[in-house]
Amino acid sequence: MRTFETLLTIIFSTLFYASFAIEPVEVTEKTFKLNGEETFYYGFAAGDQIIFDFTEKDGKSIKEIEIIELPNNTKFQDFKTSTINNKKINVIRKGLYAFRFKNPAIAGRICKLKIQRVPADESTVSFDTGWHYENVNDTTFIPYSEDSLIGYKEEKYTETVRELLETKKNAIELLNTNLEIRSAGLIIHDNPKVALSLDLPFDKSPLSEKK
Repeated sequence: MRTFETLLTIIFSTLFYASFAIEPVEVTEKTFKLNGEETFYYGFAAGDQIIFDFTEKDGKSIKEIEIIELPNNTKFQDFKTSTINNKKINVIRKGLYAFRFKNPAIAGRICKLKIQRVPADESTVSFDTGWHYENVNDTTFIPYSEDSLIGYKEEKYTETVRELLETKKNAIELLNTNLEIRSAGLIIHDNPKVALSLDLPFDKSPLSEKK
């Protein structure tokens, strides 16, 4: 009798917890043509479990499949494969993942990809897995890069500042020529003048650049 009661308890407990289990949420399901290399990016919340499925339509193997937690933490990698079923990866912290496919064959491969996530709890069911990256300026026009998933990261930049260090005055010869001036008695016009044309140099002050 006690064994029967224990069995009923296990059954009802299993049904109870199953009723509160969170169903997998679809991240993407697509068919794409692989020519050379293709990479897809998706964000995941802390506590997520990634479910990854991949199939080459004609059963032909591709050179490499890699799943990377950016920037450089490889979570899964396989070579010369045509099918991957129900591969699960646990997400420790919120972050961006790259799903990279490589195939050097001249003829493209038609591939089917399906990615799902099982949230840790109800609070992250609606987590936005979409991701974008863009360069923007703040109100003081300082450029920085903004990541839609993890926030923003300021970019290093250099600003050129010019300052006057020293001014020198040097004598420069502007004109050296022989000029014939006739006597007033030989000048026909009432206004005896001789005009010379010369170009003055541009005033360049010594400048230095500081970065």
